[in-house]
Amino acid sequence: MPLGESMLSVLKSNKASALNKPSRFKTAAKYKESGSLEFNFPKATQEQLNAIRKRKVKEEWLVLIKTISVFILIVIGLVFFVIS
Repeated sequence: MPLGESMLSVLKSNKASALNKPSRFKTAAKYKESGSLEFNFPKATQEQLNAIRKRKVKEEWLVLIKTISVFILIVIGLVFFVIS
């Protein structure tokens, strides 16, 4: 019955490693208690937000074009490889 014994050893090992890790809820509570997480961001005007939005849309468009181009090149290469 080696399978049962190995399963038990794995379970014991997993339990031991889980006990060594701090709980995510406890670490979140530590941050909450300290209260040191305050951010002081500058206020952005509507024009700045619109400029950021336009820049992000342009960047996303360029990434999409590059991705489609690479995909088309790969497909053309595969088709050429299969035909020859």
